[in-house]
Amino acid sequence: MSTPNRDDAAVAIDGAPLAIEFFVRKRMFSLYVSGREISLTQKEFAIFLNLVARRGEFVAAEWLGDAVYGILHEGDTALLLAKDMEKLRESLSNALGHNAIVEDQRGYALSEAVAFKVRAL
Repeated sequence: MSTPNRDDAAVAIDGAPLAIEFFVRKRMFSLYVSGREISLTQKEFAIFLNLVARRGEFVAAEWLGDAVYGILHEGDTALLLAKDMEKLRESLSNALGHNAIVEDQRGYALSEAVAFKVRAL
């Protein structure tokens, strides 16, 4: 694993009872959880960053789909979002040991059990 540099952003997660730090490598679409790299696709990474940016609120699936795939995307963004969200959930769940993303009729949100601190390196 390479050491993060100042072009990276770090997101520390303090979730009871775990304290985990994510090192987000923007150019590689990877997260580092407790020193373990989690490679994401560009779209999974975009979903993650949108959820981090809107921490504490539910993000409507339609809005998230437009933000990630583009408002003029000529496909079924709901289907694409569901597929990429499932892969992101699985990656985060495997690393954290619990589901970090909540879904309900309002959309998607990060679990309240996960607290984020964002800092630039």
